[in-house]
Amino acid sequence: MQRHHAVRGHHDTVSAAGEGAGTVTSNPDGINCGSTCSASFASGTAVALTANPAPGSVFTGWAGGDCLGTAPCVVAMTAATSITAAFTRTFVLTVSAAGAGVGTVTSSPTSITCGAICSAAYASGTVVTLTATPGANSFFAGWSGGGCAGTAPCTLTLGGATVVTATFDVTRPFTFTDPDLSSGFSIIKAVHILELREAINTARINRGLRAISFTDPNLTGGSTTIQAVHIAELRAALDEAYAAGGTYTDPGLGVETTVVKAMHIRELRLAVQALP
Repeated sequence: MQRHHAVRGHHDTVSAAGEGAGTVTSNPDGINCGSTCSASFASGTAVALTANPAPGSVFTGWAGGDCLGTAPCVVAMTAATSITAAFTRTFVLTVSAAGAGVGTVTSSPTSITCGAICSAAYASGTVVTLTATPGANSFFAGWSGGGCAGTAPCTLTLGGATVVTATFDVTRPFTFTDPDLSSGFSIIKAVHILELREAINTARINRGLRAISFTDPNLTGGSTTIQAVHIAELRAALDEAYAAGGTYTDPGLGVETTVVKAMHIRELRLAVQALP
């Protein structure tokens, strides 16, 4: 709602328009608009106008009569003056959490910090960006509601009451075949490589990285030879998920020159399990 205050020597007149709601009061008393939208004041009187938004509205500022901002405006009645008080509707943005994991959601402009504060009222048309941060042993699985999707920060323009859900899931340890691989006693199998590929790609996707396409995608037990390139690819894919290089046995693993060892598999398994 917009309130127009015309100050004319000894007389003030108020008119109203707009989508929000609220009142404007004066000091000295005289104007209480809503109900009393005009009043007479002695010439030279300093009249302080205060805007009071109604529930579901917000006062967004003054215009005219040298009034600016949202603080009370003081007008010296030396000439006829028109002042506008703008009221805009507000809408509540609510963030809810789902999933077995933990995390927080923050907003820009800063009003929501969920965990603690999970809803806030914003003026109609406000552009709000929500950012999800997973907690310990959790990852952010994605948004739903309010037009939000994926895992990147979500930006929405409020035109009504909106509910957005942030889903956090638990980072679960992976289970591998032959968990007690031992050098000199264990045969390296196709299933060991396939399991690591699946685990590492899962970790990458949870961190917003693309899944990797590996050499010999259809490794088959008994018919596919495990090669050094299979280990090298797994290391590179995992290092990117960590955003840092790991330290491995035989770091200069050569495609034709290095025998694949149980240690190579064990190191990769430990690195996957230790991902934060």
